[in-house]
Amino acid sequence: MAVYKSWSLKWLTIHVIVYTAVVTVFGLFVFDLALLWKYALLNGGIHWVVDFFTSKVVSRYKEKPRLFFVFIGFDQLLHILSLLWTYYLYSSPVT
Repeated sequence: MAVYKSWSLKWLTIHVIVYTAVVTVFGLFVFDLALLWKYALLNGGIHWVVDFFTSKVVSRYKEKPRLFFVFIGFDQLLHILSLLWTYYLYSSPVT
């Protein structure tokens, strides 16, 4: 999936479906069901958008390890920040 998602929307979408399923399973321990679906689907959508762009950039630098790992790290940073932001969004009480 990692190789194909950079040029195939089908494989990118399959990757995001798997990712969203995993987020949903782990989210069962954190959120009630109403919030879980919002959290998982929002993260899936964000993940799709991030990977749509970063996988294309990363695939161009496969032969340049120094830049390749910088972009991989940036991609992972965006994913972690989106998980934390959405957790904060859905775990904070509405006032």
